[in-house]
This record gives sequence, C-alpha cells and structure tokens, in this order.
Amino acid sequence: MPGTPSIRAVTERIESLNRARGECAKHLSAGNIHALRVAARRLQAALSIFRRRIGGRRVKEIRRALKPVMKAAGSVRNCDIAARFAREAGLGRLHRVRADIARARRRAAAELKRTILALPPIDNPPLRPGPARTLDEFYARFQQAGETANRKPTGSKLHALRIEGKRLRYALEILAPNDSLLERLRELQTVLGDLNDCVTVRKLFPCATLKPILDAGSRKARSKFQRIWPQFESIAK
Repeated sequence: MPGTPSIRAVTERIESLNRARGECAKHLSAGNIHALRVAARRLQAALSIFRRRIGGRRVKEIRRALKPVMKAAGSVRNCDIAARFAREAGLGRLHRVRADIARARRRAAAELKRTILALPPIDNPPLRPGPARTLDEFYARFQQAGETANRKPTGSKLHALRIEGKRLRYALEILAPNDSLLERLRELQTVLGDLNDCVTVRKLFPCATLKPILDAGSRKARSKFQRIWPQFESIAK
C-alpha cells in the first residue's frame, strides 16, 4: 500500500503554513485558525517522515518555532468551542460564563497574533541523502494506543489515541494518499475530537449549566468510539 514518498511534501506544507499564517495575521477567524493548525500539523508530519533527509537539528528548530503558535491557536479554538457549547446550553450573551469565555478569547487571540508576528520565516530546508520513515512505525504506534484505549477508555488514553491517529492520518496523506483507511481515520478523529472538546471545556470553564450538555456529549462520543473501534483492530501492516 505505501507509495513512494516525495520530499515535495515538505515544500508544499511549508507553503500552506505560510499562507495560513498570512491569513491569520489579517483576521483571526475560526476558519483561519483551523487552517493554521492543520497546516502546522501537516508540516510536522512531513518533518517527521523526512527527518533523516532534513536533519534532526533543523527539524527541532522548526518545531520549536511552531510550538508557541500552536499553543496559542489551540487556546483560541478552545474558547470558540466553549462559546458554541454555551450557546447550545441557552446561555445569554450577558451570562457570566459567556463573558468569561469572551475575555479569555480576547486574551488568547492577542497572544496568537503576537506569536504569529514573532514566528521566524520557515524556508525549504537543505536536504541530505537518507531514507524516509515508513508507515509501519505510524501504524504500530496507532495500534498500540488504540488497544490501550479500548481496554481502559480513560480521557488520557483516548487523547493519546487521538494524537497517534492524527500522526497516522497525516503520514498517510504523504505516503499513501489513496489509502481507504484515511476516510475511516477522519471519522475516528471526529469522534475523539468531540470527546476532547467536552473534556477541555469542562476544565477551562466549569459551570453547572454547561455540565449536562458536556456530559451528554462525552457519553455520546465514548459510545461512538466503542462502536467504530473494532474496524481498526485488524489493521496489520
């Protein structure tokens, strides 16, 4: 199944990141922030795959530069998700929790804008001879995390599976873009993302009014995970 990896994937993902960075610098909309986060994750996947050709030091430099941007972008997104739950719970615009979320969003947005402006230019790195990572490593880590989460579906175990699922998904986009597993992974990521949203919002903005809708969302996501995970158990690469 795995195809021949192309180092062009690194160039394309750097270009995507720079475009998303420029859009966020102009307007920190939810769509622009989502595009920035996805572009950064896809670049990190390419760096991981071609680490030996790029060089470990340069890979670390790029990851270190992206870290504060990703952290700040995640904080803004968490506020946007919290605001959505608050609306679904029927909280009015003047409700204390809505006001808290709005203030937190403004602070997080200011920090994101600062980190975007401070992000040094990311150029195409010089390459050296060397092999790319194979899908086997990504499959193995995903499978191990999934088996652990299935046995003990705690929030931390499911979050770890979510991270490994993202890594496998973005690796597949480079190494096997026509793999039928990609669509199934997107479904799994949606379920685990919904669960993570509920857990994160509960921690950031504890509120008795939000608790029922967050608890219901968590139960629904866990139920979906238990239903769809068996289709991944037979993956053997």
